[in-house]
Amino acid sequence: MKEYVSLSIKSEKYIRIQMSVLHILVMLSGLILEHNGKVTNNRIFDVNAQKQEVTVIGKGKMIGFEISLIITYWNMPIQGFTENKSQLTHYYGEGNGIISSIHDSKETATVTEYGIGRLIGQKSVWRGSAFYMTSSCGKLSVLNNTVGLFETDVDNVLLDVNQKVWQWK
Repeated sequence: MKEYVSLSIKSEKYIRIQMSVLHILVMLSGLILEHNGKVTNNRIFDVNAQKQEVTVIGKGKMIGFEISLIITYWNMPIQGFTENKSQLTHYYGEGNGIISSIHDSKETATVTEYGIGRLIGQKSVWRGSAFYMTSSCGKLSVLNNTVGLFETDVDNVLLDVNQKVWQWK
């Protein structure tokens, strides 16, 4: 009986997780931004808190248009523990930036990002949310008040940055 109850509870958790993933996938629409960039600046904000600032300059495509962007992020380590009580280090970060159409310098938008990152070998993997605003009346106007979910890979040795953002409906 205990095995059946245990199996039933595990199955129910699995089904709930699958439903949550399905719900998230339904809420996400297509890819709205994909860019490749480079970390161009790195500065220590607070040595005791290990808070640092980085600036990324990149180019890519946003909703089908070629764009350039510059974003400055700050991040700092946050401590946590895994299920087996071993220590785990993640990073919390925020960023603010400007996105410009490559073909029309009047087409601009701003972005604010919040994310959690973790180290995997020489890479950092970040996941979080991005909020876009623009007063543009042209191509980038569809970004106004758009929320996105991102995944960013950073090569901490080569300083390459690759980011993808999906719109949250």
